[in-house]
Amino acid sequence: EGRRALVEAVFSPDSYYCDGASEVAGHDGITAMMDGIAERFPGSSFTRASAVDAHHSQARFAWTLTGADGATMVDGIDAMRLAPDGRITVTLGFFGVTVP
Repeated sequence: EGRRALVEAVFSPDSYYCDGASEVAGHDGITAMMDGIAERFPGSSFTRASAVDAHHSQARFAWTLTGADGATMVDGIDAMRLAPDGRITVTLGFFGVTVP
């Protein structure tokens, strides 16, 4: 319930999320994706690994997924478009922090 409330506060109802492992839409899709990550990797946590760089209703930041043992599991970069109300409407995620 708490995760769903946060998703609704941060993402617009028509939001779209896509990365190398997931492509989902709306509050239901984003919540289900997050629930799946929590179930697949119990005890893991996401941490923002850079400042948020933002301009013209878009933003990006680096992140790290750390396992329950404290080891980095994966890192990446998310870029997003913001709706006029400030909520996220599109997120495009990339694994790894550098372009190959």
